[in-house]
Amino acid sequence: MTETSLRLGGGMRQCAESESDWLNAHVYYHGDRTALVVEAIAPLMRECLATGLSDGWFFLRDRVGGPHVRLRILPAHPDARAGLQRVVADRLTGYLSVGRPSTVATIPQQYDVPPAAANMADHAGLPQPNNAVVFQPYRRERDRYGDGFAVQAVERHFTESSAVAAALLASPGWPERRVTVGFCLLLLTWVCGQPDLKALVRQAATSPQGWSWTLVGSSIEDPDVERDFRERYEIRRDGLLALADDVRRIAARAEAGKGTASLSAWARSVVILRKRLAHLVAAGHFTPSAVGAPGKPTAEEAATAEQEAAAGPGEPNGHAEAEVFRVLDSCAHLVCNRLDINLHGESYLRYLAARAATDLAERER
Repeated sequence: MTETSLRLGGGMRQCAESESDWLNAHVYYHGDRTALVVEAIAPLMRECLATGLSDGWFFLRDRVGGPHVRLRILPAHPDARAGLQRVVADRLTGYLSVGRPSTVATIPQQYDVPPAAANMADHAGLPQPNNAVVFQPYRRERDRYGDGFAVQAVERHFTESSAVAAALLASPGWPERRVTVGFCLLLLTWVCGQPDLKALVRQAATSPQGWSWTLVGSSIEDPDVERDFRERYEIRRDGLLALADDVRRIAARAEAGKGTASLSAWARSVVILRKRLAHLVAAGHFTPSAVGAPGKPTAEEAATAEQEAAAGPGEPNGHAEAEVFRVLDSCAHLVCNRLDINLHGESYLRYLAARAATDLAERER
């Protein structure tokens, strides 16, 4: 397996104490959003880092209100905020109006807006203009990532994840490598989150829906879909297991702080985040997520977490490790979003990765 060479330059140089420290630009664009990231957003963000306007950035794709990229940028200092916002607005508006304007508008019925998201306060689900830059307040997902040092650690990872994703999107032959790289990133996240394969498989067995579907909030109800995934895995099994062995070697190097290529950079970021969150759990500064959404704890898990919190700080236990793993898995889901891997494609990759991990564990018995 050949990795794209990458030296991370997008990591945060400081932490954002408040969510209001971030600039949040929604770049509405009904054209090729990968081109938008590669040709406009990533070069601009590298320039802002180099000139001292910004200390970090990250992005996500979304369709609520129309296809767009959500770009979060941390000003280097409060006095840089107005200038940074002006530069971002001018440069991206120029790209959208002159550089590569989108000429095909997506109709609202094609936005694929989830009902819950349609009521979000930042745009009330209303269609937004194509080829537009709209600044909105940034809202942290405290129910998923906590607050204080915990969410700051996650945001730091997001900046590193975005640098990895931007480099991969710009790499030669990217579309043909998307499935292979996506498989590796998902499995790499799991192995970095739980290096013990047998423990990893046991953790998978406790998931009510299974790894491949937990984050996307669905299950394999159509036997034809499950059969298709199974047959495709069996055809590619030997090659996938060879890739999985490579992934484990990359994860081992990441634990030692080694490696600069794209997958290695991703692995190091995941390992660092895992250690930071585990430390915060042990210190009593990171508590379980809210109950109710796919990929979040059950009511029983939440009750257990409350008992552990009442007992005071201590060494991370099984539930705490599972909570940290859940955050890492959410980060794997978000890098798939950054790489334009849709939910069905991600579910397929999760199925492949889960089967490969299980087969490797069986092989080592």
